[in-house]
Order: sequence, then structure tokens, then C-alpha cells
Amino acid sequence: MASSEPPFLSSPPSSTEDLQQWLIDIPQTLESLVSSDTTLPICIFKLHETRTSEKPDAYVPQHIGLGPIHHFRTDIYNKQEKLKLVTANKIVRCYITSEFEKIVQESLIDLVPVAEYCYDLPFDIEKDVLAWVFAIDALVVLDVLSKVSNGHRTEYLEDVMMVENQIPLVILVNLLNALDEHLHSDPDKMFLTTIAFKV
Repeated sequence: MASSEPPFLSSPPSSTEDLQQWLIDIPQTLESLVSSDTTLPICIFKLHETRTSEKPDAYVPQHIGLGPIHHFRTDIYNKQEKLKLVTANKIVRCYITSEFEKIVQESLIDLVPVAEYCYDLPFDIEKDVLAWVFAIDALVVLDVLSKVSNGHRTEYLEDVMMVENQIPLVILVNLLNALDEHLHSDPDKMFLTTIAFKV
């Protein structure tokens, strides 16, 4: 299981204690990056407020917040959380909860530090919380991709494409592969096969 410590301080050191913590964290951070052998570039950016305030509809998700930047946004959290869980249930209803929890534990928690490197800012969120944020939101993205690939319209596509509101591809692919592994013997479950081909 990955460490629960954030990989970076979320603000510059402002005290001797902060500097000491930085000194402890930086070798671990470097070791984590080296051991993950990641070459993933930073590809999900938090835009400056001056840009988002000019035209929020173009940059800020209006219906559904994805990933650690927007998942817990208070103005849309209440209306989106139930929708996300209904969507997740639709995809994983063939599992009991403990089996999906096992998938998250085995396939995503160790990937969280790698996924964090895709963002241009740190998150002071526990790794297991981030893993569940990625798991639920990735299922929503897979559902949107499935609908679009089958020619259906969805009001969430624009939100999914926004630069701050994406899920790292490494998360999508690993979750898809883990779910597909559990479904390979059931020919009636075509959802994941369709998405796997598209991804």
C-alpha cells in the first residue's frame, strides 16, 4: 500500500518544522518517483482564477466534477454524488462490494503516487481516499465513453474533456483491465469489452 503522506508540501516551508519535514519527505518522494519508473508528463492543470473567472462555463465543470481538483466541490457535490454512485453501481453491480473494494486496493492505491504526478499541484488527501475518488470518477468516465462510442449524447462529455477535470489514463486503463479480468468469463458483460477497444 502506498504511503498516506502527500508527495510534496502543499505550500512553501514557513517554519523550521516545515523545513525538517521537507528534508524527510524529499528523498521518499524521489524514491517513489524512481521506483514507479514513471515517465508520465504533467498533463492535468489547475487553471489560474483570472482565466476561469472570465468564462467559467468553458473551464469549470458545470455538471460533474472529476478527480481530486473538482470531486469534492461543494456547489456540485450533492447533486453529482448520487449520480456517480448510481453509475458506478450500474457498472459493477455484478460484484459484491468487497470484491470491488479489493480491485481498488490491489489495482489503484499503489498507482495513486504515479497518477498524482500527472497533476501540476499537490493534494493533501490520503492515498486511499484518492484511490476511491479515482475509482468512482473513472467509472463515470468509462460510462460516458461507452455512451459516446455507441452514438448516444451525454450532457457530461464537455465536463469530462475539461483540462482540470480529467482522470489520468493510467488509472482508466488499470481499472478497466482489473474489471475486465473479473468479467472475462461472462459473455453477457459487453460494456468493458467495448470500452477496452475504444481506449
